[in-house]
Amino acid sequence: MKVVIDPQVYNVLDEFYEKSREAHVTLGLSECLAKIDRLEHSMLQFAEYAEVFHKEPYRQDWHKAGYYEYITEDFHFAYRVYVLPNGEKVLRYHDAVHSYLNYNQGEEIDKE
Repeated sequence: MKVVIDPQVYNVLDEFYEKSREAHVTLGLSECLAKIDRLEHSMLQFAEYAEVFHKEPYRQDWHKAGYYEYITEDFHFAYRVYVLPNGEKVLRYHDAVHSYLNYNQGEEIDKE
């Protein structure tokens, strides 16, 4: 399955690691880049399971947009699987948030 990572996801990752490096002066750029590489690798591998692993998102805005949620290394990714007119399937990651900093930025889904 083809994987597309929206630029918004990279913006979130970059912003998170910039703030992390400001807060922790010993955190080097190479460690941040290695972490982003691990996240990308994990997101690419998830394509094998995206159609059978459907976790409803915690954030209301993601739920309303029809996204599912994938969690790895404290990052939450909003994704959806699309089927192109030629039958090809595409996994697209639309958004991301980090568990500790801004996960509750969206409203919680009312489970009742």
